[in-house]
Amino acid sequence: MGLTYRSVKGSALTIEELDNNFRHFTASHAITGSAITSGSLTVIGNTTVTGSLTVSGSNTFTNIGLFDNTGILKNFGTFNTTGSVGIDGESLIEGNITHSGVISGSTIHIAETGSFSHLQGNSPINVGSEVIFQQPVNFSSTNLTITGSLTVSGSNTFNNIGPFNQTGESLFTGNITASNAISASGEVTSAGFNTDITTIASVDQDFFVVNGRKVQVHGQLQSSLPDGDFASFSLINNSIELDSIVLGAITGNTLGPITGSIITVAVTSSAAGGAAVQFHNETGQTIANDTPFTASFIVL
Repeated sequence: MGLTYRSVKGSALTIEELDNNFRHFTASHAITGSAITSGSLTVIGNTTVTGSLTVSGSNTFTNIGLFDNTGILKNFGTFNTTGSVGIDGESLIEGNITHSGVISGSTIHIAETGSFSHLQGNSPINVGSEVIFQQPVNFSSTNLTITGSLTVSGSNTFNNIGPFNQTGESLFTGNITASNAISASGEVTSAGFNTDITTIASVDQDFFVVNGRKVQVHGQLQSSLPDGDFASFSLINNSIELDSIVLGAITGNTLGPITGSIITVAVTSSAAGGAAVQFHNETGQTIANDTPFTASFIVL
């Protein structure tokens, strides 16, 4: 029902017509036509819009209470709300949305950009197009499932603290750093494989105690080593299991005939947590007693 004007009617308004005109200002009935408000409009109660609501200007829409929209909501300025917003229809907002409460909807919300202090979903949040995160993203208590591709680029870009399960293919063009185990049911292909190395100071004895998957020891022969003979050492390392494979090689600044020796490492049933190391002299000459050496070992 629209407003009734005396100039249009040509006579005085009846009491009913006058009351109906006042109802436009007291919001005691529905407005079925167009309404233009050139000043501020303050709504204390609920506002229900079943058609289209178009708001334009600067800092144009501010909502404090509950706002429900079942039709099309178009806003070309800034949309500010401190209450709850429920949108069952389509929303087209070309300006900014600033909200301190909850924004919920039963349909799809499309925006060019978005900024959130946190994003929470009571059900899975499905993202149908590319998402770019300019700040760190933390998943502290729930799982992240990606059925398509995940592309991570930049410096120090992907940090995972809990379990990370991937059922598809992963392509990393940078480095992978892990403090725990990395396992895969398929094939792992890499241009290089590096592990942290643990080094101990030089010792003059026939055993070395050093823990870690990759270790380096400094020692010296305990006696002269004739050609064709071998010298034995023990490597004590809590990473060595009964089914481990331990590989060793002469490394570092080792000089002299000992560099031509062959190193073999054996893990026996009596050596859990340790391995027997042998230096085989096949140089054609005797290697002198106290000859220093540096050797590195990796446990697989």
